[in-house]
Amino acid sequence: MFIFVFMKTVDFERYLKNEKNYSEHTIEAYMTDILAFESFVAKTFETDDETKISTQMVRDWIMNLSENGITARSICRKIASLRKYFLYLEQKEVITINPMLKILPPKISKRNPVYIQKEDINHILTSPIADDNAFLQLRDLIILELFYATGIRQSEMLKIKERDIDFDNAYVKIWGKRSKERIIPLHKDLLNLLQQYISQRKAQNVDCEPLFVDKKLNPLTKDKLYNLIKRLLYVSNVEKKSPHVLRHTFATHLLNEGADINSIKELLGHSSLNATQVYTHNSIEDLKKAYKQAHPHADE
Repeated sequence: MFIFVFMKTVDFERYLKNEKNYSEHTIEAYMTDILAFESFVAKTFETDDETKISTQMVRDWIMNLSENGITARSICRKIASLRKYFLYLEQKEVITINPMLKILPPKISKRNPVYIQKEDINHILTSPIADDNAFLQLRDLIILELFYATGIRQSEMLKIKERDIDFDNAYVKIWGKRSKERIIPLHKDLLNLLQQYISQRKAQNVDCEPLFVDKKLNPLTKDKLYNLIKRLLYVSNVEKKSPHVLRHTFATHLLNEGADINSIKELLGHSSLNATQVYTHNSIEDLKKAYKQAHPHADE
């Protein structure tokens, strides 16, 4: 059996972690894409030498992905991972010719972020949570409220510790991508719920730093959090039910209520305004819908 491993992948993974300070989730995504490319090259070209990788090999891989039903958006992400890897090899003088220089990403059809309507989110937040454990009921409600009230990412939710919450000044400190810190205000009702949760947490002698735990009182994992949100959003009218949908909902509702887009950018932790402007499309669609429903000449 042909065993294939690029010699520098371990070094690259260490570089992403120690020098670029990327999150575990981001590193995992990069490495998954690179290892998938390695596997393809192993089966197709039988080489474990990074210096032998050509542009045509990359193009063959992209074609294979497309033929197997991988979306253009996912292919673009995989291409970005390879770009990062081969740029690293070029900077380390492992390769002299970068095979990614002539690779163009496929065009992606633009789509608006999926979000939950205001009346639906209110229904979700007030729906009874089916769990015999009162502590977990409270945890689930707080997690829902926090996602909608702050727009934080799933990975950021899992990092929250008790010391990150400032009850006197009503805010939570969030550690985002590359450990970038930002402050997000919290409303009074949510702060009260958090105080109740922390009190119950201490009563059960929870022995871990992350604020949110599972039924065994261990830190909540990414998979468990995702499944929890998927279950709690069962009453929503959106097809995709995930923590990111709540992030989109937070941003869209703020924009629809007149919040400044630069303020939303800071709350979301975006490094560029371009990433935030996608929510303006949802706002415009809402305006069109309201116009069609209300204006007497809308259908003329």
